[in-house]
Amino acid sequence: MLKKNFPDYTLLMIGRGPRKDDCLRMLEDLGLTEKVILRDFVDNKDLPEIYQQSSLFVLPSLMEGVPRAILEAMACGVPVACTELPQLVKIVSDCGLLFPLKNPESLAAALSTLVSDTEMAQACGKNGRKRAVSMYSWSDTVSKTLDLYASLTGGKVMNNSRESEDGYLKRISGVSSHDEVR
Repeated sequence: MLKKNFPDYTLLMIGRGPRKDDCLRMLEDLGLTEKVILRDFVDNKDLPEIYQQSSLFVLPSLMEGVPRAILEAMACGVPVACTELPQLVKIVSDCGLLFPLKNPESLAAALSTLVSDTEMAQACGKNGRKRAVSMYSWSDTVSKTLDLYASLTGGKVMNNSRESEDGYLKRISGVSSHDEVR
């Protein structure tokens, strides 16, 4: 559907999966083997460059938790399109477009919108970067996790300051250095 209006676009699919052979057959049946590049694996260090060279990121999953790939794409300023799963709505709203599960027409419409409306796509990319950095950074995730553990164990809620790894160790265990952990 997308190829008709946007013949210059190519899809890069990354990952291994049990349905890879089905995907290959489908691509061949639809005459899309020249429009889709399949890579089983990309090293994590190479992902930021791939995201930054991409016009958009799409994740048409049927089931997900909070996929790291969406957060990575957002952190790189790439607008996203993904299935309208409840846990993704808050993450993706204003950073991309959501579409209903198992609805290829809506998926194609979302991609077409992001491709043709460059102002919207740029705004989504900027919003995504801001959200990923402010709400889903690694240090923020660690701090929230430590706070949760403290609340579950009846301890004090830990201070959210950003400390070195040794600082986190001290706050968690009460020891002041790695030597005391042995």
